[in-house]
Amino acid sequence: MLSGMSVLLKADTVQTDLLNRECFRRPRITVENNEQWFQLCMEEAFHLYHSLICIKIVNHNDCELNSDELWKYETSKGKIFLFHIKPILT
Repeated sequence: MLSGMSVLLKADTVQTDLLNRECFRRPRITVENNEQWFQLCMEEAFHLYHSLICIKIVNHNDCELNSDELWKYETSKGKIFLFHIKPILT
């Protein structure tokens, strides 16, 4: 879920273990037994979304963003890393 300039990622127990081993952000504390939430920076989320194609990103209305919508959102925030990533998109 898109949240400002970060993405909240819900992960089950197996996904949490994998994300912890790969040095992604540490999980946030939740009350649910079998899921954790990770707060990813935009660079991490973009890598998982575009390069690895292993997550989807939704807005506050729970509508999935496509590549164009995500690109427009990120560039509207003036993130510098996008200028380094753009050549791989074309």
